[in-house]
Amino acid sequence: MCKHLKHLCYFMLLGTITAFLACSCSQIKNEITAGESVTAVESTTEETTTTEESETEKEISKRVELGSVLGFENCYAEIEQGASNYYIWHIFNSEGKEIACQFSYGCDSKPDIVIADIDGDGSDELISNCCYDADGAERAYVFRNRNGAVEVGMIDLEKIQKELGTAFGANKYKVCYSADKNQLVFVNSQDNSERVLSMDDMIFKEYTPDMF
Repeated sequence: MCKHLKHLCYFMLLGTITAFLACSCSQIKNEITAGESVTAVESTTEETTTTEESETEKEISKRVELGSVLGFENCYAEIEQGASNYYIWHIFNSEGKEIACQFSYGCDSKPDIVIADIDGDGSDELISNCCYDADGAERAYVFRNRNGAVEVGMIDLEKIQKELGTAFGANKYKVCYSADKNQLVFVNSQDNSERVLSMDDMIFKEYTPDMF
């Protein structure tokens, strides 16, 4: 009888130990699973944050690579936005020298950077479409390279007025680049009539960073 009792106690002790081990393993497994879940959530949060930061950096990026401009390689533009829809951009060559600048303000339109050959000489010009004031005055400027020196051209308004026999106030005309015509166009704001401009209708001066 003592022998049977001894065996019974042995099996009971073995069952208790087995149950304890099973419970411990289950608890450890649950802790590991919970730990993995937290790690996954943290990882997802980090990826989301990184993506959001990348989008924000992309939105506020001030540098735009332009490549070749006016015969200068690896050019880039730095664009700034201030209060009241004020936009200004500076274009630099690979050496960091400013070769063009323009701005607009008081309206939703920022300067457009257009690179095109508008005089048919085989070399591209840099054209900027700009908007000034809330009344929407529009002007276009042409930048070109002449023997390594950058020149900027603006409309010869006195010449146009003599040819058309009409005096134009500041907001009575527009000068803009037409992609369809690949030319500068003078627009009489009073009747919306248009006249295509040539380089002879522009006055060119050597560009300096303090010009605008």
